Parts: sequence; structure tokens; C-alpha cells
Amino acid sequence: MHTWYATISIFILLVSSTHGAITKRPKPHLSSANQFMAPQNAVRASLRLRPLVWDAKLERYAQWYANQRRSDCALEHSNGTLWDEECGHYTQIVWRETKRIGCARVDCFGGRGVFMTCNYDPPGNYIGEKPY
Repeated sequence: MHTWYATISIFILLVSSTHGAITKRPKPHLSSANQFMAPQNAVRASLRLRPLVWDAKLERYAQWYANQRRSDCALEHSNGTLWDEECGHYTQIVWRETKRIGCARVDCFGGRGVFMTCNYDPPGNYIGEKPY
């Protein structure tokens, strides 16, 4: 994979309990980038960290990976590791040195839910190091 930027991904899987459930759509006045960045930058602002900026290259990679997961909605990191509650997604969001973000979302086939992923650059989340 592309080692020149982080492959840490945030996954959210929304599972419907009914066949006729309607997926809530984003507000049309907010761009896709802002819908991903606003909550993450709010957390960063609360810690007095600089806001993340959108990166089209990271977005393209995130979209490529999200498309790979569309058929199964599998909770796997793009570097091949399985979902792990101790991945430190929050830590990556607030990693002081991280400057750029790119995210994507897809509706999974068969009504399995929504798969979202974000990639960060430069990478962070190193064991033994404090995020900020």
C-alpha cells in the first residue's frame, strides 16, 4: 500500500434492523469534506491544536479503499489488520503533527450499512508517544 501517508482508518458501520430503513443523508449545504472535518477539528480545537486541512490525494486513497469494502463492509484497516478497539482512532485525530485528512464513505451492498474511512498525514499514533 501507500506508505507515504497514514493508513489509519475510522470505520463506522451502521446496521439497519429493517429492510425498509432510510439512510439519513448529509445536509446538502455542507460539503463532504466539511462533514468529516468539522467534528474532528472541533475536538482538535478543544485541545488548542491546529485544524486539519482536506487533502485530495488522501481522499482518493480513502475512496479507493472504501470501494473495496463496499461488497462486504468488513471492518478491516486498509493496511490489512483486523478491526481492533485499541487502534487509537481518537489519538490519530488529535495527533499534534498530523496536518492533513482525506475521507470517504460508501453505502454497502445489500443494505449492510455505511462504511466510512479517513486517512491522515503525516501519520502518528505511535506507541509510547503522547499525541499532544
